[in-house]
Amino acid sequence: MDPSQPRIGIKITSDNELYVCKEEITNGERTGNYKYYKSNKSIKFVEYKKEILKYFDKNPSNSYFQVNDATFYQLYYVLDKKVYKSKFIESNLNNNQSRLIFKLIDSYLQRDLKQIPSYDFSIELLEEKLPPPPPL
Repeated sequence: MDPSQPRIGIKITSDNELYVCKEEITNGERTGNYKYYKSNKSIKFVEYKKEILKYFDKNPSNSYFQVNDATFYQLYYVLDKKVYKSKFIESNLNNNQSRLIFKLIDSYLQRDLKQIPSYDFSIELLEEKLPPPPPL
């Protein structure tokens, strides 16, 4: 929710490719522009799929609107013809969900990424505006 921090999207495709979209920030301000990256190595999504289906069969609580300052996450996936979308902060997750989310994030951080001109990330996700946090 900190506007001076870039939003990052991680996309793992069904053919085990990992793509990253990172928002550009200039002088602490969101620019509306993004840089795109692709991993030079494939990722074994089947390892994540089982855990996603097991630990995210129910949506985490969407009580993030009640928090003044927290890192906001959104999980969107399509598995076995089921579309799943949830918004949450880390404190809404149980231990297994939290471990899985950070495992996905680490899969991005530990990759050798190559910048690419663009990639098809959901415009809905890239342009989504968060509501203002409640007053202190």
